[in-house]
Amino acid sequence: TDVIKINGVKKLTGNGTYSIVPDQIEAGTFMLAAVASKGDILINSTGLGTLGRAAIYSDCKNPYGIAVADSHVTVARLNEMSILPEYFYAYWANPSVQFIIESQATGSTKQKELGLKLIQNYPIPLPPLAEQKRIVAKLEEILPLCERLK
Repeated sequence: TDVIKINGVKKLTGNGTYSIVPDQIEAGTFMLAAVASKGDILINSTGLGTLGRAAIYSDCKNPYGIAVADSHVTVARLNEMSILPEYFYAYWANPSVQFIIESQATGSTKQKELGLKLIQNYPIPLPPLAEQKRIVAKLEEILPLCERLK
């Protein structure tokens, strides 16, 4: 499986990885203090215990019609022709990824910060879209069963 760093893509020869390259087809962009759009990933970038936690923004669940993320939330706007929000979320929410993210955060114990560069440079495995859809469908099938077993 290839790997992508979300801010922009350029395939490097030989090893099948991607890196950030401006002015290329972008996998997505990251913004601070942005108006959220349907499908955006909202990532908590401040605070102990919630640092790195994410959600997929759904405008149909917002009775106010607009949502503005403050400076404690990073908005990842993905290019859905490269990576599905549901796939990104499933990967990002993985406990092992969350552990790594929290361990790499900066700041004092009670006010850890998840820097934009850390989020932008975190490698995400990037299977083809059809495989991303299959992974998301399988997770949607089995995760409720796992929750019932708890």
